[in-house]
Formats: sequence, C-alpha cells, structure tokens
Amino acid sequence: MDNIISWNIRGLNAPNKQKDVLAFCRKNKVGLLGLVETKVRMSNYEKVAQNFPGWQHYVQYNDQQKGRLWLMWILEDFTVHILHSSKQTIHCWVVHKFSGGAFYLTLVYGDNDEQERRKLWELLQTTVTNIDNHG
Repeated sequence: MDNIISWNIRGLNAPNKQKDVLAFCRKNKVGLLGLVETKVRMSNYEKVAQNFPGWQHYVQYNDQQKGRLWLMWILEDFTVHILHSSKQTIHCWVVHKFSGGAFYLTLVYGDNDEQERRKLWELLQTTVTNIDNHG
C-alpha cells in the first residue's frame, strides 16, 4: 500500500461512498489518503471513521462543523507526524515504514473567501520558508 492520493470526495456520509473509497484504495494500493470536502459533521465522525478499519485518521474540525480535511493512513505502512493544521491545511511529516523514505505533505482545501485564501497563501509561504531554513 504505497500509493498516496488526494480526493475531493464531496461528501463521505453515505455508507456506499465509504465502501467505494475503501474499494478504490484496495484496488490501487493506496496507503495514505487525503480527503477534502468530506461534509461529515463532527458528531458523525466516529460513526464514519469506524467504517475504515486499519486506517488511522487525523481530522481537521478547527472551526468547521463539517470536516473539510481528513488525512488517513494505514498504520503498518506509514508514520505521520502532524506539524500544523488550520482551517485550510494539514501539514505533516510522513515516513514510509518499509522504504524509510520521508517527506513533508500538506493537504490543502482553499476557502471560497478571498481574504481566507490570502491567509492560506501566507501560511504556505511561511511553511516553505520554515522547511527551507530547517530542512
């Protein structure tokens, strides 16, 4: 399960949609998955997450009632260290356990509001600068 994908899922509440995601991941050997626009309410998170056995989750609900960003990974394949999350991003350090390869990953789902997108670009620029300065 080495492949990594990001998917604008446009809703993950329906059990059939959850089954489709799992089937796709199995077929395509996906071990790290970024989902955006899940539309899963915080109160429904546990119910939906239990339908992904073997997957670890980091879900961003900072100030959103509906989870815009979900990061999921198969624990036996990847180690994920969350470095920062915001309304529009999840930034992390990922290690592939079998190869030892490591990389930064930022999952992004931009806000529709222009001012919020400006904040996103500022955050991304700061993130890149910090990576460049600290390796």
